[in-house]
Amino acid sequence: MAFLGTKFGTGWLSGRPLKPVALRCVFEIAREVSKPVIGVGGIFTGADAIDFIMAGASAVQICTAAILHGPNIYGRVATEMAQWLERHGCTKLSDIRGKFLEAYHKGHRITFDGRPPLIDHSKCVRCGMCVTSCCPGALALHGADKDKMLAVDAHVCVHCGLCLSTCPQQALS
Repeated sequence: MAFLGTKFGTGWLSGRPLKPVALRCVFEIAREVSKPVIGVGGIFTGADAIDFIMAGASAVQICTAAILHGPNIYGRVATEMAQWLERHGCTKLSDIRGKFLEAYHKGHRITFDGRPPLIDHSKCVRCGMCVTSCCPGALALHGADKDKMLAVDAHVCVHCGLCLSTCPQQALS
């Protein structure tokens, strides 16, 4: 008898690699329903949790980080979230909840960091992680295969900084 998972060809993805896809899913779901959405997938830091809240999540769940780092992760993430809010002049999560959605629905821009990301094309490997995680759709890869170049539409960018946190090559600043 084959193991159930191998018989049907299923696999597993967890932790940090899941975040860009999970974040995009939260945004897509939150913009279509009026019910609370729980953000889950790749949350290891307070900034990760903030990303999900801004994408429209009402709450977040942490699992893999707790397995890898122990139960103290919850307090650390909560502290980092509070510090992020303070640095950005916010007093509570509701100040930022759904800011991606707000920008999407109203066409308004959000300014926390003040400008769209700068792209260092010498570092960019064109993996597309930033494009996948960009909820407003401000980032795109243009061109043919190996000549693709990353570009940002400054009129669509909401200055959230998510692309900076998802780029594995640190090609965005």
